[in-house]
Amino acid sequence: MRTTAYMAFRVEYFGREAHAAASPWLGINALDALITAYTALSVLRQQTMSGDVIQGNITDGGVRPNIIHAYAAGNFVVRADTQARLEELKKKVDSCFKAGALASGATLKMTASMSYADHVPNRVLAHSYRRFFNALDPPAQIPENDDLDELNGKTMASTDQGNISYAVPSLNAGFAIPAGPDGNGPHSPSFAEAAGTQAAFERALRTGKALGATAVDVLVTKGLLQKVQAAWADDMKHVNVSI
Repeated sequence: MRTTAYMAFRVEYFGREAHAAASPWLGINALDALITAYTALSVLRQQTMSGDVIQGNITDGGVRPNIIHAYAAGNFVVRADTQARLEELKKKVDSCFKAGALASGATLKMTASMSYADHVPNRVLAHSYRRFFNALDPPAQIPENDDLDELNGKTMASTDQGNISYAVPSLNAGFAIPAGPDGNGPHSPSFAEAAGTQAAFERALRTGKALGATAVDVLVTKGLLQKVQAAWADDMKHVNVSI
């Protein structure tokens, strides 16, 4: 699996309350700042790259409709194919939030909460895993094609194992389970139901066995660890190149 780089943060705008009908000019509307930024993010998407993702939700949007809103806030996430691209995208996203503050006069506060690096898969480990996984007679064999394998294994999801892959050689094995009643993927009630089935358990067990066999292969096959480390060192020469 090749996953995306990820950064989560909270955005807060601080304004000034006033009567929204009698004297709105005395207030500073924090919600206007957040809505301006949210709209700017939507416009920015026209210029983003295929691997870029911008997500967010408004958690605080004011107290009453007849009050100029003194506080507004939301949680936001940006994702990109690589850490280098994520840094470029985050600068553009930050500009959208600064624009909201500039347009409204509200004060902006941004607080980082979590970040993950993209996962860089080690092909030598992947070759070993594929051999053992296919030997366990899965419903679908992993093809003997690195490029096709990585294409099929690419996901816009993110994981802290991405950080691990920048520190040591890493293998992140993904597997499919039979879909739930409505066919929805992760983060849905039907997926939770499907994940509790016997078929899902058997597929998870098969994946675990192949991972365990790969670990043993590295331990007992002469020279394999050195090949894994050499491949990882070569990957690390290219990961900081923006795509």
